[in-house]
Amino acid sequence: MRRGLAAIVLAGAAFLAAGCAALLDWNNLSGGSGDAGAAGDSAGDAHTLLTCAAPNACVAAAPSGWSGPVALYSATASAAPACGAAFAATPSFDGNATLTAPQATCSACGCGAPSGVTCAGPVMTFFTDDTCQNQTSSPITVTSTCTITPFSVATTVAAPAATGGTCTPSGGAPTKSPPAWADVARACTPATPVAQADCATDQVCMPAPAAPYATTPCVMQAGVATACPAGYPAGPQVFYAGVDDKRDCTPCQCAGPAGGACASPTPAINACTPPGGTWTAPGTCTPITGPEPVKLAGAPTLVDAGACTLTGGGVPSGAATPSGATSFCCTQ
Repeated sequence: MRRGLAAIVLAGAAFLAAGCAALLDWNNLSGGSGDAGAAGDSAGDAHTLLTCAAPNACVAAAPSGWSGPVALYSATASAAPACGAAFAATPSFDGNATLTAPQATCSACGCGAPSGVTCAGPVMTFFTDDTCQNQTSSPITVTSTCTITPFSVATTVAAPAATGGTCTPSGGAPTKSPPAWADVARACTPATPVAQADCATDQVCMPAPAAPYATTPCVMQAGVATACPAGYPAGPQVFYAGVDDKRDCTPCQCAGPAGGACASPTPAINACTPPGGTWTAPGTCTPITGPEPVKLAGAPTLVDAGACTLTGGGVPSGAATPSGATSFCCTQ
């Protein structure tokens, strides 16, 4: 009798143990609806979220060539707010739009004193009559080397001329006001990488951004996009990370020196063969027996270098343009 009772007790214990094992196996197949699922997430399971419950929302995954989804803030303001608790502390993009950058103003141009001005020799012009009315051949510029004059009976002598030289321009420096933006923008990436969770294929679970960020998610792409991808049809909006400032002034320019004057000794010109004639510079109609070799009696001296006049420059040029473009497209 005792042996039969013991057999019945052992059989019942075995049945209970089998039933407990079956219950444990079901719990493990439940997909993590209990504590086991939570432990799997915290241990680094590939699915950060198993369900996409409010305030999170299922949104389209970023198409090829775009990154995101991100939360976007854009407004006419001086600064953008922090990204918020559900998003990375460091923004994925900070930028601006609506640039104002007036042209540069330019300081006045000027021309320095002439330098390098020299004196050419006096010029003799020859005539076939003693009243210097009928010119013959071409004038000659007298130098320190003997030059034979053409056949003539009279000559006039022009004063030595100031020639050559340059003036250094000054001024034309740009003054630029700082570029100013009317609008600011900031994009924030979720702190935890987005995953499909229980969203449909090609969707991810996006955390809800806090105000004042837009409640609609966006995707972003470097450069200026001309169209938006499927799933994010609103846009594109373009914001810029910097400014390419090429505002300047055109260089100041000066003409060569003018109005200079030179003086010659008296006499200015001697015949190379004594007892030939002498001539002053400047000189009126004077007899000459030509052909006759002549040369300078002494080097002319510069008495006035003249002055230079402005010919251009000091005008605003170039512009400041936005740079570092990033385009955003949103769900609405």
